[in-house]
Amino acid sequence: MAKTYDVIVLGLGAMGASAAYQLALRGASVLGLDQFTPPHEQGSTHGDTRITRLACGEGPQYTPFVQRSHQIWRGLEEETGRPLLRQNGVVVIAGAGEVAPTHGVAKFLEATVQSAKAWTLEHEVIDGGEIARRFPAFKVAADDQAYYDRLGGFVRPENCIAAQLSRARARGAELNMGEKVRSFRQEKNGVVVVWCRAFDVGVAQAPLKPS
Repeated sequence: MAKTYDVIVLGLGAMGASAAYQLALRGASVLGLDQFTPPHEQGSTHGDTRITRLACGEGPQYTPFVQRSHQIWRGLEEETGRPLLRQNGVVVIAGAGEVAPTHGVAKFLEATVQSAKAWTLEHEVIDGGEIARRFPAFKVAADDQAYYDRLGGFVRPENCIAAQLSRARARGAELNMGEKVRSFRQEKNGVVVVWCRAFDVGVAQAPLKPS
């Protein structure tokens, strides 16, 4: 007989850990499965730091997500005592003339500035001389320009994953590590997941619910 959960999360990296935590926070019964033990070296979030930017050159639609993520990281820092978010500022530098696209955006610096203006974000646009004076670690040309805001910075992804998983467990989520999913299938009354356990096979079901 399959045990029933509201949601089954496969993979507990950055996205899976966030989903499990937020769902458990809202009172859902959650099963999380990962074939490794997150945080680990097998996912894209492996490593000590990842940049976080309020104004995104990829598009202004991302800003609300970044703002919300900063709220989540600060709340988790208070709950867990783990350092997650460091707001030490962000500098986006571009040279004069034609530049290669960044993340598919031809004029990434300009797009970042436009995103900041769209959300009325505090920022500065500074020239090469000011970049060299304030940020001497960068070797820049006189006609280079930079976008700077003091609220950007970096997160510690592995700490973020660990913090969210610990709080998901505290909220009742069942998180099973070192257990590899063998199969999942959709049936008329739900989704069934089968996974390998240490000594047997686990079976769980998430029922389909009307939207």
